[in-house]
Amino acid sequence: MVLESLFNSEDIAREPFKLLLVGFLLSGAAMFTSHLIFMEHTSVLSVAFITIGLTPLIHAFYTRLEAQETKIGKTFMERHMGLIKIYSWIFIGIILSYGLWFTVLPEKHTDTCFGSNCFHLPTKSEVFSEQTKTLEGIKNLKNRITGQATLPEIAHECASIIADICLSGFSFILHFILVNNLNVLILAALFSFLYGAGALFLISWNASVLGTLLGQNILAENHFGFLGLLPHGIPELLGYFFAAIGGGILSVAIVKRNRSKNEFKIVAIDAFILFVLAIVSLVVGAIIEAYLITGDELFALTIATIYIIALIVLVVGHGTKHYKN
Repeated sequence: MVLESLFNSEDIAREPFKLLLVGFLLSGAAMFTSHLIFMEHTSVLSVAFITIGLTPLIHAFYTRLEAQETKIGKTFMERHMGLIKIYSWIFIGIILSYGLWFTVLPEKHTDTCFGSNCFHLPTKSEVFSEQTKTLEGIKNLKNRITGQATLPEIAHECASIIADICLSGFSFILHFILVNNLNVLILAALFSFLYGAGALFLISWNASVLGTLLGQNILAENHFGFLGLLPHGIPELLGYFFAAIGGGILSVAIVKRNRSKNEFKIVAIDAFILFVLAIVSLVVGAIIEAYLITGDELFALTIATIYIIALIVLVVGHGTKHYKN
């Protein structure tokens, strides 16, 4: 494929930031290509095309890492930091691409002409329909948990826990957010485990939603409204990141049958650590969001700051546990 020729695994390992450009350009190409083929399903098919385009490139990088990931003296962060960097740069590139195209593409079909040649650009409703629906669903969910839902609706949602705790406000909000996010987390882990490109698809989809949100805010009066999502959005997105990567490396370990028992044990432990980090991140994000909704912004920002500092310490320290091969 063209991407494999332009960017080989050695280039990616040496300069992973190049994948920002790859994610940016590939996203734009995927939008227009999917629109030409299946106009009504552009919003989902474009994410599938991004995944298809990136899969061979990421597979080549996986192959390069296989010989190194269980070397003696390698720590957890040293084994997987390269993969996390790659997904992160792709993620940012897709966000920027979707944000840009959301601001550029028209609301309705209009003629775009170059000389005597005219054509219709895709519209926002065609390219971003499912992403917009997802954002509206999140908004509706927040409306329900901020007191706009009726008491019978709340009681129905809280049927599985003690009613007086559920209806106390903060506890209900935390429970509601956490249950919804954990459901998504489980699906993310399963999807990346069962399908080789599952992690890429999930990361691309989340990036497309965030890019659409970025475009909406750029066009809105409050251009920086999306910054309010960062305190709880960062832990939640990292949770999905960790789950997707954990499922992916575990899937590769199972498929590669010539691994030694000790090698498989190392990968299995790493996957377990990633799942634990995913759950912890999701819980932290839910707590921060619940405090923001109930009006305790200072406490929420304090928790977010502590989480980010702890994450930086973990990354800088490159983990502490070494495994012998």
